[in-house]
Amino acid sequence: MSNIRDQELKRLEAYANSLGVKVVYRKKDKVNPTIAEFYTDGSGITVYTRPGLSKTQLLLNLLHELGHAVHWVHRGKTTNTDLFTALHMEEKRKKGEVIDVKYRKLIYEDEHHATHFWDQIVKLVDIKINPDVILLSKKLDIFAYRYYFETGEFPSVKIYNEKKKEFKNEQTKKRFQRKSNSSNKKSSKRAR
Repeated sequence: MSNIRDQELKRLEAYANSLGVKVVYRKKDKVNPTIAEFYTDGSGITVYTRPGLSKTQLLLNLLHELGHAVHWVHRGKTTNTDLFTALHMEEKRKKGEVIDVKYRKLIYEDEHHATHFWDQIVKLVDIKINPDVILLSKKLDIFAYRYYFETGEFPSVKIYNEKKKEFKNEQTKKRFQRKSNSSNKKSSKRAR
């Protein structure tokens, strides 16, 4: 599987390069909580690595940032000055400080809009990760940034994991319903 993920990472990197965005990998330090980042001037993406990080998660982290890159291209390779201010304020805030809700909303909306490009990138670059895994990652991203927008803080690990479990249960129910509906259709066709 690792070889497949390595090939997919290379294709994502090539796609980023085609947008004029350079991808670099750096070892994560203990102080910086950032997983990956897209530079608002479009010059690059940094993806932070750490021991034990799966290739699938690394790929999802890069996909997240590529969503921002494609969104940036769709905006005419510009960044809203208020969004730039909001990102700068968020980056500089100290633990316990909360930035104004107007700026948090801009960050949330930017994150949410960027997820709309994930499926396009996955299809274009031919990523073979289970679509449910990608959907779960997308839902969790949107949840985390909505929580941030509403509260001024990102969800704790406990809250995040509870939401992850809830989303997984929803996906399992939907998958079961699809299988159930599919077998019901087959049964009714045989009965005719």
